[in-house]
Amino acid sequence: MEYREIREENANVLVRSEKIPQKKKKMIIWIISALLVITTLTFLVIDYSDYKKGQEFGLASAATVLYWVNPKDSYAKQCKDVYNELNRKTYDRKINGVTIDLSDTRELEAKLRDAFANLMKAAGFDRYSSFNIANWFKYTNIAEYFLGCYSKKILSICCYVVLLVAIVFTISVNNEEKKELIVYDSYVLCKINPKKTKQLFFEDITNIGIEKNTLKIAGVGVEYRIFNLTNAESMKDVITEKKKSVQDKLDSSNISNADELKKYKELLDSGTITQEEFDAKKRQILKL
Repeated sequence: MEYREIREENANVLVRSEKIPQKKKKMIIWIISALLVITTLTFLVIDYSDYKKGQEFGLASAATVLYWVNPKDSYAKQCKDVYNELNRKTYDRKINGVTIDLSDTRELEAKLRDAFANLMKAAGFDRYSSFNIANWFKYTNIAEYFLGCYSKKILSICCYVVLLVAIVFTISVNNEEKKELIVYDSYVLCKINPKKTKQLFFEDITNIGIEKNTLKIAGVGVEYRIFNLTNAESMKDVITEKKKSVQDKLDSSNISNADELKKYKELLDSGTITQEEFDAKKRQILKL
């Protein structure tokens, strides 16, 4: 049914759904989300600041003590060079079928890592053990740090979850706010959104119920549920009463039709009218 037609029938509206405002709930969940995001970002900035100080100290040490990097290279390249050096592990080699034992080299690499880790710890940067000391140089800016390291922390995960809940809740509430239930004198209009509606005649309604502030109505080809109503109870009463009234009229009409058919059947049996006349009258009464 077009909206134009609905407007023309406003005089016949018996009751219209009234919603509980959800603006406050949406505001609260987005305030919580914003506070959590701000808290997460604050911890991120503080945490990265400490990480950057340790990284800068490590780069300076690698350049002046170990000569692993060239101070004239870009910051990202220096980090990459130190990261590679700390992760270096030399394996035994086989040349012309002869295996060359390079365990001494591996031992030296391990000692260098331990020495570097001890140097960092002595300066107060003890976040990583010698086993994963290379992580000091894994991230070269705050975006990499957030995506690679900080995004795995519990606070960040909680932030993602709350944001997702806020988005889903807002979309759900906005969609629900577009719903409207209008009871006219001859039918019920279930509006899903401004462009999509379903029409349900009272005689076709098979079930109507209330759960908290939710009204559920079902009929032939229609199952409709509308939430956050302030007048769910009164709407149910109006629909129930109207359905009973319509059903009573139908029952009365059926009884009248049955009496009418019975009268013409007696006329047929008595030979007053022909079979063709009876069949025509039957179609007329039953509106076939």
